[in-house]
Amino acid sequence: MPASLRIAIVSDFEITGGAAIATSRLARGLTERGHRVLRCVANPEPTGARSWSRAVVPSVSPRFPALELASRRLPVVASLECKRRVRGAGRSLLAILERFRPDVVNLHNLHGASSWDPSLASLCARRWPTVWTLHDMWSFTGRCAYACDCERYLAGCDADCPTAHEYPSLPSRRIAPAYRERRRVLASAPGLVAVAPSRWLASCARNGLWQKHRVEVIPNGLPVDAFAQTSPQEARARLGLPPEEPVFVVVCQSCEDRRKGLDLFLSALSHCPLPRVHVLVAGRGSPPRDLPPAVVWHSLGTVARLERLAEVYSAGDCYVHPARADNFPNVVLEALASGTPVAAFRVGGLPDAVRPGNTGWLVEPFDVVALGATLARAFHEGVDLRTRCRQVAAEEYALDVQAARYEALFRELLSPVRVG
Repeated sequence: MPASLRIAIVSDFEITGGAAIATSRLARGLTERGHRVLRCVANPEPTGARSWSRAVVPSVSPRFPALELASRRLPVVASLECKRRVRGAGRSLLAILERFRPDVVNLHNLHGASSWDPSLASLCARRWPTVWTLHDMWSFTGRCAYACDCERYLAGCDADCPTAHEYPSLPSRRIAPAYRERRRVLASAPGLVAVAPSRWLASCARNGLWQKHRVEVIPNGLPVDAFAQTSPQEARARLGLPPEEPVFVVVCQSCEDRRKGLDLFLSALSHCPLPRVHVLVAGRGSPPRDLPPAVVWHSLGTVARLERLAEVYSAGDCYVHPARADNFPNVVLEALASGTPVAAFRVGGLPDAVRPGNTGWLVEPFDVVALGATLARAFHEGVDLRTRCRQVAAEEYALDVQAARYEALFRELLSPVRVG
């Protein structure tokens, strides 16, 4: 039996947000394969039972209140203070890793930690085989997670960034230096390997700052058995929904996030020819005003338990993912694991999982008339795809499938190094 590995996973959050959820699932998959996993996080959260160990990378606070005030008002002081905090976070992380003695370091999202920046990648890569899992475009842009139609990242992001105010925001004057810093970091760590969950993100990375690095595609995984398939009739009965009328499901952390495209979905509903539809929404946000008369809106708020979430997915004739941009969202995999086909725009990494006539329907961006017609088609045809959706999730996106792919990559990177 191959020796187990000591794997350090570094991420800003532990369980909050899609990237953290995907990271936690990978950590679980690796521990279930017998590996020892240490999660190094900037923002610790109560997680209940977990299969990994955890270490908190301390935030570096200002030494003096006057320095904090000056850093808010003076760009030069702010830049120096930011560098001081990043150096402190780097020292703290290295101390934790040196005590743990990892065989490999796996970076994930870094941009949700106030004292972290891409230089952590080069710090790790100089000492250990390091793999950076890309959940979005942040590692090779000046600041944005999704560039959408902007291609400035291919040549160099600068102060003319059209979305500088959006998350993760950055003052315009700092965008060009941030882009140069990412270029410097990647150039200084030629052995750093990237993993992208989708072919689309891998292509973007290879065309951008990762062009001289190895970039692999390993799709995200999920605990398929936690989304045990429930019949739509049973799920609807538990949720108080009518058994025969159309039901469409939407799940998002914040329904008010423009990138999630809820406004496009609402427009599509006005073009849907069905006489009456129910929309089942799990996520933060108030019900929209001025709904079409034929639409009945059911707001569930945040649904934390996976068993309950599986019921929500199963109740739908299809899961609707109207995002303007996305990588390889957990919610799409969850819907498939629940046996529910997906309707989405043909953007980002969605075509990897949403396969027309197989696991759902793709609509050209951002044709709301076509999406409305697709909703009616999903109501009439969706039942024929349910078995195939579940099959694809189990065969391609099970946790052990994902974890085995990561393990193979880690062992390949360690092949000249003795493990144990």
